[in-house]
Amino acid sequence: MSKPKGLLTRIGDAMDAASEKAQKVGASIAKKAKEVATDAKLETQRATASMAKKARATRTSIERRARTVEADAKKAYGKAERSVKRRAKAAKADAEKAAGRAARAVKRQTEAAKAGAEKVAGRVKRAVGVKKAAVKRKSGAAGKTAARKAAAVKTAARKRVAKASTAVGKRAAKVKKASKKAGTTLRRSAAKAVNPPAKKASARKPAKKAARKRA
Repeated sequence: MSKPKGLLTRIGDAMDAASEKAQKVGASIAKKAKEVATDAKLETQRATASMAKKARATRTSIERRARTVEADAKKAYGKAERSVKRRAKAAKADAEKAAGRAARAVKRQTEAAKAGAEKVAGRVKRAVGVKKAAVKRKSGAAGKTAARKAAAVKTAARKRVAKASTAVGKRAAKVKKASKKAGTTLRRSAAKAVNPPAKKASARKPAKKAARKRA
């Protein structure tokens, strides 16, 4: 038969058992803590990967929309540029036609004025040539009358030439004014047509809002 254990021995055994139990509990707690930490790390990695994926998708969507907006802006700018070029060519052609018409009108009027002046000068010459001998024979008043008539004819010829020149100048000024007005209209049309930046800025706003919502 075994001898009954003493008090100290039993206390020692109890302490050993408690120490072993504490070690087991500590090991279990450490194991659970390690598992929790591993799970937390995995969840963190998954969340990070998901956020990175969403960020990439958002960035790709924004870049795609930006490329679309840029392509639309380039197309609109190209159309506006071609439209401005067409209008400029048409305005130039119209201005050249108007200038040609004005030049022809000026030439016609100048030729007509020149012909009229030549006719008047011929009449004056003939009148003076015919009446020269008579004027020589005539005295005082008759000579003065012939001189006055010749002066009146010359004055009328000058007035006709001056009137034709004034009309030509007025027509040339009208043509110049019309050409200037056409150029101003073209510049304003070009300035209105070539303005896609405002459209680009307004088109980018929905992309930014979508990115914020997704984030």
